[in-house]
Amino acid sequence: MRRRLVPSTVVFLLALSAIFLLLSAAKWIEMDGGKTLIHIIDIELDEFTYAQGRLYRPLEAQSLNQRPAVILMATPPYDKDALAPVAIELVRRGFVALTVDHKIEEIAQPDPQTTTEANAWSVLSSASALLKNQTFVDKSRLGFIAYTIDDANIQPDKDLPFFKSIAIITPQD
Repeated sequence: MRRRLVPSTVVFLLALSAIFLLLSAAKWIEMDGGKTLIHIIDIELDEFTYAQGRLYRPLEAQSLNQRPAVILMATPPYDKDALAPVAIELVRRGFVALTVDHKIEEIAQPDPQTTTEANAWSVLSSASALLKNQTFVDKSRLGFIAYTIDDANIQPDKDLPFFKSIAIITPQD
């Protein structure tokens, strides 16, 4: 009996199909089976600079069903993607979550890929203003979660007066 060898193109197409199916399954899991909407957004800091963010919101969050919102920010070496699991869990519990990157991009420079560290307070105030302008966000219930490796010297009443609740997470060595 003679064995037939499978052509390499068939093997390649099967492997490519498997990768596509696995990526689709991962995206479906991230979006909680279609119950979570995820938007990549630019948070305008001024006329020439912006920070990138990712907005996670439950599907039921609408203008007639406003949800509380939480801004999640991490300091270097972490970024907005490191906080995605926390944001997804918050959305499962009915919150709108906005993860914000600590790097800003400048539009006016010749090289658009140039990034610098942002002033955390300006990013935070711009992010809260963006959330307050969303019709599906309950403006009276905004929260803030910071993941920082430094001991934060934040005075919530003075530095962050527009948040209803604040959590500062510092990992232990």
